[in-house]
Amino acid sequence: MGSEFISKKRIGEILMSKGLITSQQLQLALEVQRENRSKRVGEIWIEAGIINEEILARALATQFNVPYVDASAWSPKEDLLAMIPEDLINLNQVLPYKLEQNLLTLIVHDPTNVAGFQMISRITNCKVSFVVTQKTILSKLIAKVMASAEQMLEDVAVEDVIKDVELSVAAKDADEDSMDGLQLDNIKKQSNDSKIVQLVNRLLLQAIQERTTDIHIEVTPKDAIVRFRIDGDLYDRQHVPKNAYPAVLSRVKIMCDMDITERHIPQDGGFKVQLKGKNIDFRVSILPSIYGQNVVIRILGASGLELKLSELGFEEHDLTRYQKGIYRPYGWVLVTGPTGSGKTTTLYSSLSILNNRETKIITVEDPVEYKLAGIHQSQVRINKTDPEKSLTFAKCLRSILRQDPDVIMIGEIRDYETAEIAIQASLTGHLVFATIHANTSVDTIGRLQNIGIDSYLFAAALNVTLAQRLVRKICPECKERTEIQKEHLIAANLDVDEYMDYPFYKGRGCSSCSSRGVLGREAIFEVLLMSDTLRQMIIDNASLIAIRDTAIKEGMRTLWESARTKVLAGTSPLEDLIKVSRD
Repeated sequence: MGSEFISKKRIGEILMSKGLITSQQLQLALEVQRENRSKRVGEIWIEAGIINEEILARALATQFNVPYVDASAWSPKEDLLAMIPEDLINLNQVLPYKLEQNLLTLIVHDPTNVAGFQMISRITNCKVSFVVTQKTILSKLIAKVMASAEQMLEDVAVEDVIKDVELSVAAKDADEDSMDGLQLDNIKKQSNDSKIVQLVNRLLLQAIQERTTDIHIEVTPKDAIVRFRIDGDLYDRQHVPKNAYPAVLSRVKIMCDMDITERHIPQDGGFKVQLKGKNIDFRVSILPSIYGQNVVIRILGASGLELKLSELGFEEHDLTRYQKGIYRPYGWVLVTGPTGSGKTTTLYSSLSILNNRETKIITVEDPVEYKLAGIHQSQVRINKTDPEKSLTFAKCLRSILRQDPDVIMIGEIRDYETAEIAIQASLTGHLVFATIHANTSVDTIGRLQNIGIDSYLFAAALNVTLAQRLVRKICPECKERTEIQKEHLIAANLDVDEYMDYPFYKGRGCSSCSSRGVLGREAIFEVLLMSDTLRQMIIDNASLIAIRDTAIKEGMRTLWESARTKVLAGTSPLEDLIKVSRD
């Protein structure tokens, strides 16, 4: 697709030549467009009642030398819909019209979307042409397609789809004995097969319905196992037939616009899906293994984002201490914890408290996990072909400081350069939030020292450091008292004599929690609120043990104490306190 489609005439000239607009109406539209660059002249004429959508669509078809189609009574074919990921259909407002040999014709209302057409061409491995129809008609068709796809997914069980896939693929590749052994052309065809598309889509929907945070697709010598991480634990869900897996893998790669021919190096990407009006992000990591390529898909935005600190699991004592740190006009707030421990939610919740018309908040993240109204968010971008054009944390942070912010959030402190800029910002009148990798709130001090930051600098900058983990919540529908063995109490660092007869609880397992006994998670926290004493100890290079002991004397509750509170209250199982004790 290229310049061969474009007429030398402009849309205004075409309409004037047909007597559908006057020169005065053309000039008026151009004047309006100069004031509002996002407006197109065709839209301006339609809004003014000068022409209708059909006239505009026919004129665009003439301009681009392609057919006009009245799509009011037309419906797209299911096998063609399977060729294009739903997010691309929705993003580019196109539908597949027909396929002849290797030429895919799209039905569009905006023929100028060349970048979108090129992406679809690359993903479908087809040459692309288009026909033009009215915007309103096409929008209704796309909405109908999306609604139909959602309903179809909800009505079909994954097991039934896998059976169909197994029969379909087995008939084509019964002799294949390698997970990566299918011919490339066959893989491309199969990855766009409606059964493969339906299988991948149904797995995604099932994961969302079960509140899954990560989908693991792991290759074995016999097949591929699909596992869901729910409330922190992995559960086996499906087995994908060995000879179908390459097509499933390619389908995921196509949705991420990855190179489906690459099998030997890791790849990262992502895609978006709209489900029931909600945008859900999927972040995909593909890693080669001895049996093939393993896939992990992280799901973002499916369960929504709770932006109230009081709803995250804070005990009142800890919340009060944390708020003292974030309500200061400047300084550094550090949050630490393992991947998937809720750090982003805590940071976003903190920003939401400070978010108002009088305060400018800018973030630099990798990636931007949720979009926040009223907050200016930037995303780190790495250019592998030309590293000089990469947008790193440090480079973005320097620019942010020239944007006159009041509050800054840094997705992660990874190196000396980023840490140094963050500290300087916090010491010059900015409130800076950031995450850093450390086990406890006190360990963040050692981490900053290891990065190479002078102790007196970050001691002066720090307001508060917060360590957190997630613990499971016992399902309230099947909660029951359970007997505890002596060794369990010892593993949890609980006094045997004091707690042997204490009422501990667990979930029996029921339909509400899918027989897991737990339903959801909440955070536990360790809040290190800086004081003059602690700052002086850091400057004097006191040991982390000594700093920890002093912090506890000043009111810090450890992660273990926070977890113990929830276990003794009967909201979390004892196993989760044991996990924290091992940390």
